[in-house]
Amino acid sequence: MLSPESKEAAQKKALPLFIYESVAPSGFVRQDFSLASSDSERIAVDHVTKAIDTSTLATTSQISTGMTASLNALKLLRRKVKFLIDIVKQSPEVRANQNFMRKLQQLCSQLPISDAQSFESHVFSDYADI
Repeated sequence: MLSPESKEAAQKKALPLFIYESVAPSGFVRQDFSLASSDSERIAVDHVTKAIDTSTLATTSQISTGMTASLNALKLLRRKVKFLIDIVKQSPEVRANQNFMRKLQQLCSQLPISDAQSFESHVFSDYADI
């Protein structure tokens, strides 16, 4: 039984989760239990609980705000890169401008390059660790 309003769980700073076993003549008997978790799970939960400000009535956490900012930055970068690709493809004048093309080449050489399989493997590994 999940009981978020449980005063007992709040006092013990435990999950408001209670397990009962069915016993034929008397109904249900509450059972003690413990949750098994790994170090990475405990670290992630601890990080999340510290990042959420319970003193305010905000609907988003610091983690959510940070992820939104990162997502917006990536969207902006994607738009700018797409713009550069389109301009270089469509404009012979831009391709003829050697100074611009050199600067663009320098910029592109600073970006990390990875294939999709390597990227997915790395992201999945990080996700699994967290």
